[in-house]
Amino acid sequence: METDPAGLAIVDEEDAKCTVTHKDMKWCFCCNYCKTQFTENPAWCARIASNVRSHLNDCS
Repeated sequence: METDPAGLAIVDEEDAKCTVTHKDMKWCFCCNYCKTQFTENPAWCARIASNVRSHLNDCS
């Protein structure tokens, strides 16, 4: 499972509506709107998603 870096939804990589490769990392999105938000500001979205991932890993 991946975290949509724009909408912060949990997205199954196989079911992702959209994907983008940015700096050799594949990002999955729940919808085209979130993909657009990411492409407009990838650094901000990636930073937020990384924080969410680390918190989710702490919970498991």
